[in-house]
Amino acid sequence: MEHLLGISLVLSFVLPHTSSLMLLVNPLFFMIFLCFKENRPVYRYNWIAVIPIVFALLLNFAQPVKMKAIINAGTVLMYFMCFPLVGKVRVRNFYLVLTLALIVFSQLVYIFHVPLLSDLLDRLYPIAEMDVHGVGSMRRNLSWTNVLRYRLGGMYRDPNICAKSLTMLLAAFLSLNFGKPLKKLIPYAAVCFLAVMATGSRTGFAVTAAIAVAFVFLDKRISKYWRWGVVLVAVGGMAFLLSSRFGMRSLNISQGFQNSASQKYLLLKDYLDHEESLFRLLTGYLDYDRFRPSIILPDIVKFDSDVGYLIYCFGFLGLAAILVYYVTIFWRMDSMRFIIFAILLWMLTQSVVMAYRSFFSFMLILSCVYNAHKRKDEAL
Repeated sequence: MEHLLGISLVLSFVLPHTSSLMLLVNPLFFMIFLCFKENRPVYRYNWIAVIPIVFALLLNFAQPVKMKAIINAGTVLMYFMCFPLVGKVRVRNFYLVLTLALIVFSQLVYIFHVPLLSDLLDRLYPIAEMDVHGVGSMRRNLSWTNVLRYRLGGMYRDPNICAKSLTMLLAAFLSLNFGKPLKKLIPYAAVCFLAVMATGSRTGFAVTAAIAVAFVFLDKRISKYWRWGVVLVAVGGMAFLLSSRFGMRSLNISQGFQNSASQKYLLLKDYLDHEESLFRLLTGYLDYDRFRPSIILPDIVKFDSDVGYLIYCFGFLGLAAILVYYVTIFWRMDSMRFIIFAILLWMLTQSVVMAYRSFFSFMLILSCVYNAHKRKDEAL
C-alpha cells in the first residue's frame, strides 16, 4: 500500500502535463480508493464543499457547457467527497526524495544544456501553447553564469507550476518527518529552496518562506533566540526587497505587485463590474471558458488563480464553502496545520483546486498529513 501511494504521488507530479497520460491520474485515485477503503473513514464535513459544486452542476447542466468543464467539476467533486483519500498509511521519504530529484534534474538539464537530455525532455513534455517563458531562448543562451536572469520551469516549462510543486514537496517532507534530526531535514529543505529560487516565482518564494518560519516556530528544539532571529531577518529582508531593485526576479517583490498581481486583480474586477446577475455571482457559471473579458492585458487572458476561477465557476457561495471546508480540516489537526496550510496561499496567484493534477497531489499530501497529525481527541 505504501508503494502504491508513493508511486501515485510521484506520477501526479511528473506525468507530462500536455499528454493524454495525464488521464492516468484519476484511475490512480480509484486504485487508491479501492486499496484503502477499509482503513479510510470519510471526513464527515465533506458536504460543505460538495453541496455548492453539485448545485452548480445541476444549475448549468442545461446550458451550453463544455464537457471539459463538467469533467473538471466532477474531478474536484470526487476528491472532496472522498477526503481523506488514504488511511493511516504514509508516503515513504524515498518517493518524496525521488520526486524532488526528478524536478531538480530537469532544471539542471537546461542549465548545463545537455542536448541529448534536453531533446528528450522536449519530446516527453511538449510545449502546448506559445513559448511564454522563453524556453527556446533558454535552450540557446542559458548557462551556469547567467542562470539568475532566467526562470527555470524544468519539465513543467511553466516556472510557477514548478515552484508550486516544489513547495508542496517541502511542506509534505517537513510535516511527515517532523521531530526527526534536523540534519536529515535541512538538506531536503535547502534543495527545495534553491530550486524555488531558480524558478523566479514570487509566490513560490513567499510560500517557501512561510513554511520555513512556521517550521522554526513549531520545532521546540530550536531556541527562542533563533526563532526571533529568523523573524527579524525575514522582516528586514522583506523591507529590503520592497525598497530595492534586486537582480533576481523572485526577489523583486515590488515588480510582482505592479505586474502579475495587479493584472489578475484587474481581470477579476472586470468580471465583477460587468456581471449583472446577483444570482450568478453567488452560484457561478461552471465553465470558465465562457468568460470574455472586456479589457486587454498583455500577459493574462484568464483569471489565472483559484480565487477568480472558483468565483466564476461556483460563485461566491462556492468559494466561501470551500474555504470554510478547509478551515474545518485544519482546525482538527495539530500544529502541523500551519506548515501544510501555507500551500493554500497559491490560491491567490495560481490554481490548486482548479488545476486538477496539483489538486490530486495536494489532497493526497493533505490526507497523509491529516491522518498523521490529527488531534487525538477527535473521533471522526
